[in-house]
Amino acid sequence: MEGSSSRERALRLTSWKDGVERTVEYGANETLTDLLRRSGFFIDGVLVMHGKDPIPLDTPLDHLYNITVIEVMSGG
Repeated sequence: MEGSSSRERALRLTSWKDGVERTVEYGANETLTDLLRRSGFFIDGVLVMHGKDPIPLDTPLDHLYNITVIEVMSGG
């Protein structure tokens, strides 16, 4: 049985570091953490923005359509 929860969805992901914008598909129950790991980001080193608002990494992807991933650096 095919329902809306089994359909693949997509959002636009922009990497702030290199300016690359790409469309990424995700499953109905995926979180931002799942998507970032699958896309090759280290989740401890990123800030994710939806418009001008930072969003938590455990956010479900259902209502996101355009995110920007900012890779942060720190040193000592």
